[in-house]
Amino acid sequence: LYELTRDPELLTAADRACEYLLAQAQPAEVDGTDVLCIVTDDELQLGSNALAAVALAKRIEATGQQDYAEELRKLVRWIAATQREDGEFGVHKQIFSERRTVPFVSEYYPGESLLALTRMDRVDGDPKWLDAAEAGADWLINVRDADLEEAELIHDHWLLYALADLFSLRPKPLYLEHAKKLCRAMFAIQHLDPAEPDWHGGYYHPPRSTPVATRNEGLTAAYQILKEAGDEAMAAEVLQAIRRGMRFQLQTQY
Repeated sequence: LYELTRDPELLTAADRACEYLLAQAQPAEVDGTDVLCIVTDDELQLGSNALAAVALAKRIEATGQQDYAEELRKLVRWIAATQREDGEFGVHKQIFSERRTVPFVSEYYPGESLLALTRMDRVDGDPKWLDAAEAGADWLINVRDADLEEAELIHDHWLLYALADLFSLRPKPLYLEHAKKLCRAMFAIQHLDPAEPDWHGGYYHPPRSTPVATRNEGLTAAYQILKEAGDEAMAAEVLQAIRRGMRFQLQTQY
């Protein structure tokens, strides 16, 4: 919001949040590399580091200032350092004090991590961040989601945000096609002619506001990819789904 309004009170509030966030950060080392880890109740989660990095990168982008740039790099270094050679993010959760990896896998942490890597690229332009993001996206599409029917795909809005960033810089057809698959998976379960008229544009039974919001954000990212690729027909279909979702969301506001 500060980026749009330039209201200094908003930036002050955002910086209080950044300071609180970084108060949860613990220094560590991975293979000789200094990193930072967001730790809560002795747990380090891949998604926590990723979204903390996205937040700090946005602060830098919105202000043009390099405050928190070093902390940002250290957060993202942990993500890259724990990524496997094939692109998979190998550590989703650790007991920090023991550096013990917990057998837990999140559906959304990988997409969040890809977004952190693409936003890191915006800050310093080092190609290693995009290389890591590309490897991670390729693994998700070619391995995790490879054998899934569209109806079985995770409605991974975080992946769509990251693919929008990646496609603008490295426009691989693979990213366009996967974005279209994710869109079609969302179309398939959006309420178009429900028995309850106020369910129109929602998802699930009964529909809730948050799933609509996250899917609308993902669809908006996909719309960007489709417009860049010149697929006007699919872009128009996505825009209709977004508008249906927006109308549903407005109904939930008093």
